[in-house]
Amino acid sequence: MMFTSRQYSGSEAHEIHLANFCFSDEQFEAELARLSADILANSWYSTRSRSGALLQSDGLSLRDSHALEIFKNEGLSPNAAERVAEFFKRPKLEYGYEAPIDWFPQRAGG
Repeated sequence: MMFTSRQYSGSEAHEIHLANFCFSDEQFEAELARLSADILANSWYSTRSRSGALLQSDGLSLRDSHALEIFKNEGLSPNAAERVAEFFKRPKLEYGYEAPIDWFPQRAGG
Protein backbone atom coordinates (compact mmCIF):
# COMPACT_ATOMS: atom_id res chain seq x y z
CA MET A 1 0.00 0.00 0.00
CA MET A 2 2.83 2.38 0.73
CA PHE A 3 4.33 1.97 -2.72
CA THR A 4 1.15 1.69 -4.77
CA SER A 5 -0.90 4.32 -2.87
CA ARG A 6 -3.92 2.10 -3.37
CA GLN A 7 -7.03 2.82 -1.37
CA TYR A 8 -9.26 0.09 -0.04
CA SER A 9 -12.90 0.02 0.97
CA GLY A 10 -13.83 -1.12 4.45
CA SER A 11 -14.86 -4.57 3.22
CA GLU A 12 -11.63 -4.95 1.22
CA ALA A 13 -9.58 -3.93 4.26
CA HIS A 14 -11.44 -6.52 6.30
CA GLU A 15 -10.83 -9.23 3.69
CA ILE A 16 -7.07 -8.63 3.70
CA HIS A 17 -6.95 -8.35 7.51
CA LEU A 18 -6.18 -4.65 7.74
CA ALA A 19 -9.39 -4.18 9.73
CA ASN A 20 -10.82 -6.38 12.47
CA PHE A 21 -14.44 -5.55 11.69
CA CYS A 22 -16.53 -4.19 8.85
CA PHE A 23 -20.14 -3.15 9.34
CA SER A 24 -22.75 -1.63 7.09
CA ASP A 25 -23.68 2.01 7.65
CA GLU A 26 -26.95 0.87 9.21
CA GLN A 27 -25.16 -1.37 11.72
CA PHE A 28 -22.20 0.87 12.42
CA GLU A 29 -23.41 2.85 15.46
CA ALA A 30 -24.88 -0.20 17.20
CA GLU A 31 -21.77 -2.30 16.57
CA LEU A 32 -19.50 0.53 17.67
CA ALA A 33 -21.47 0.75 20.91
CA ARG A 34 -21.11 -3.03 21.41
CA LEU A 35 -17.37 -2.91 20.74
CA SER A 36 -16.98 0.03 23.11
CA ALA A 37 -18.94 -1.81 25.79
CA ASP A 38 -16.66 -4.84 25.42
CA ILE A 39 -13.58 -2.65 25.79
CA LEU A 40 -15.02 -0.78 28.78
CA ALA A 41 -15.94 -4.09 30.44
CA ASN A 42 -12.24 -4.97 30.58
CA SER A 43 -9.98 -3.90 33.39
CA TRP A 44 -8.89 -0.27 33.00
CA TYR A 45 -5.62 -1.26 34.63
CA SER A 46 -4.90 -4.02 32.12
CA THR A 47 -5.87 -1.82 29.18
CA ARG A 48 -3.58 0.94 30.41
CA SER A 49 -0.72 -1.53 30.98
CA ARG A 50 -1.09 -3.07 27.51
CA SER A 51 -1.20 0.34 25.86
CA GLY A 52 1.94 1.37 27.71
CA ALA A 53 3.70 -1.84 26.70
CA LEU A 54 2.90 -1.17 23.04
CA LEU A 55 4.40 2.30 23.30
CA GLN A 56 7.48 1.05 25.17
CA SER A 57 8.16 -1.77 22.72
CA ASP A 58 7.95 0.43 19.63
CA GLY A 59 11.18 0.06 17.70
CA LEU A 60 12.53 -2.78 19.83
CA SER A 61 13.62 -6.10 18.39
CA LEU A 62 11.39 -9.10 18.94
CA ARG A 63 13.84 -10.40 21.54
CA ASP A 64 13.91 -7.11 23.44
CA SER A 65 10.13 -6.74 23.24
CA HIS A 66 9.71 -10.22 24.67
CA ALA A 67 12.18 -9.45 27.47
CA LEU A 68 10.27 -6.27 28.26
CA GLU A 69 7.04 -8.25 28.47
CA ILE A 70 8.58 -10.83 30.80
CA PHE A 71 10.66 -8.66 33.12
CA LYS A 72 8.73 -5.40 33.32
CA ASN A 73 5.53 -6.37 35.01
CA GLU A 74 3.00 -3.81 36.16
CA GLY A 75 1.70 -6.25 38.76
CA LEU A 76 -1.86 -7.17 39.55
CA SER A 77 -4.67 -4.69 39.24
CA PRO A 78 -6.38 -3.57 42.43
CA ASN A 79 -9.43 -5.72 41.60
CA ALA A 80 -7.62 -8.72 40.04
CA ALA A 81 -9.16 -11.40 42.27
CA GLU A 82 -12.75 -10.43 41.51
CA ARG A 83 -12.06 -10.06 37.78
CA VAL A 84 -10.48 -13.53 37.59
CA ALA A 85 -13.43 -15.00 39.49
CA GLU A 86 -15.84 -13.36 37.02
CA PHE A 87 -13.82 -14.63 34.07
CA PHE A 88 -14.22 -18.25 35.16
CA LYS A 89 -17.98 -17.79 35.47
CA ARG A 90 -18.28 -16.98 31.75
CA PRO A 91 -19.66 -19.68 29.46
CA LYS A 92 -17.22 -21.37 27.09
CA LEU A 93 -17.66 -22.27 23.44
CA GLU A 94 -17.12 -25.71 21.98
CA TYR A 95 -13.38 -25.19 21.50
CA GLY A 96 -12.80 -23.53 24.86
CA TYR A 97 -12.81 -19.95 23.61
CA GLU A 98 -14.38 -17.26 25.70
CA ALA A 99 -18.03 -16.86 24.78
CA PRO A 100 -19.60 -13.47 25.49
CA ILE A 101 -18.38 -11.88 22.27
CA ASP A 102 -20.61 -12.85 19.36
CA TRP A 103 -18.79 -10.92 16.64
CA PHE A 104 -18.39 -14.14 14.70
CA PRO A 105 -21.82 -15.08 13.29
CA GLN A 106 -20.83 -18.71 12.66
CA ARG A 107 -20.19 -19.08 16.40
CA ALA A 108 -23.03 -16.95 17.75
CA GLY A 109 -25.26 -18.83 20.12
CA GLY A 110 -22.99 -21.88 19.88
